[in-house]
Amino acid sequence: MVRYPNVNRSDSTCARRATFRLNAARSLAANSTTINTTDTISKRDQSTHPNLHGHTFVATVLLGSALENTTELQQNVLNYPERIDAIAELQSRLDHTLLNDFIDHPSDANIANYIFDALSHLDVQSVHLTSAPDRGVYRNTESLSAWQTFQFEAAHQLPNVPDGHKCGRMHGHSFYANIFTPLNFDNIANHPNLLDNAWQPIKARVNYKCLNDIAGLENPTSENLASWIWHQTNTSGWDISRVEVLETPTAGCSFTGNIHTAWKDFSIDCALGKKTSNSAKGTTDTLFGHTYHVRAHIECELDPLYGWTMDFADIKNVFQKVANQLDHYNISETLGLSDNTALANYLATALRETGIPLCKLDVDHNPGQGIVVKFTR
Repeated sequence: MVRYPNVNRSDSTCARRATFRLNAARSLAANSTTINTTDTISKRDQSTHPNLHGHTFVATVLLGSALENTTELQQNVLNYPERIDAIAELQSRLDHTLLNDFIDHPSDANIANYIFDALSHLDVQSVHLTSAPDRGVYRNTESLSAWQTFQFEAAHQLPNVPDGHKCGRMHGHSFYANIFTPLNFDNIANHPNLLDNAWQPIKARVNYKCLNDIAGLENPTSENLASWIWHQTNTSGWDISRVEVLETPTAGCSFTGNIHTAWKDFSIDCALGKKTSNSAKGTTDTLFGHTYHVRAHIECELDPLYGWTMDFADIKNVFQKVANQLDHYNISETLGLSDNTALANYLATALRETGIPLCKLDVDHNPGQGIVVKFTR
């Protein structure tokens, strides 16, 4: 059942992901004005800042560049504390403040741009900002997008899978769809109803329905569903750049108009380091460990029969064979891996060598904190 397209990926980049929170107030009213920053927020009344409100913003930044050799890899590790200090300084500057004092019209997009520019000296690659669990913006070096998450309940079965495959039985999911729309850098005011308006006709067709009964979804894999939503919204006049569909919290896929990507989440429990003995200091404990959360991203053309990039079960089986060398081991002793970056590169290399079309690997040692390895064609 496993189908591995001929994908040649010779170049890779390694970046670090860091996440921080901002508890801050803002006003998005057109007549909001900046006043003396020595005043406390309590002194700023609604006449100065109409519609004043607050959020717990969550910002995830990706920092790093291509690592072509061991020296560059080691330098990236050594520079990491400096990057964390810079992020901490930015967080301290904005946390528990009125964002209008720093950012003209602090929309989600403008806040993401401010963070991106403030960290530009750290080789920032992207900023993912959420102002609520179901919405936010994504900024990288080339584009800016707003996104929103929608939930729907539906049944489906996959008609082309081999006999005995569990997805061949009628079943259901609480699906999530993440919808992205591009924003113009010159006009990036919040548009809170745009994505909701684009979604409502889709929801009417899929929520509490059997997906197999919908024209174009006779084989309703996650990949086919993502491309169906993309085409339905774009042919209805909406400018949608990306659609992500999650059948479960640990598996999903995306479609950008011409590229399908699927991902599957895993976890492994590893120890690193060792106990060392010194006659003067006694035993020094440098042994520690993490539960690593890993997301493997697969990119290739859809299988013409099954309608998926790869069966999620096949991705799981391939990963498990690699993980068996890591899970519940001290990987410093068994494999000579000294840190999180070394683990991420080891995992990425091992998975690529299985032949699967791996395009990206996320390895987080804490939520939102970790290493991202990307492969380019």
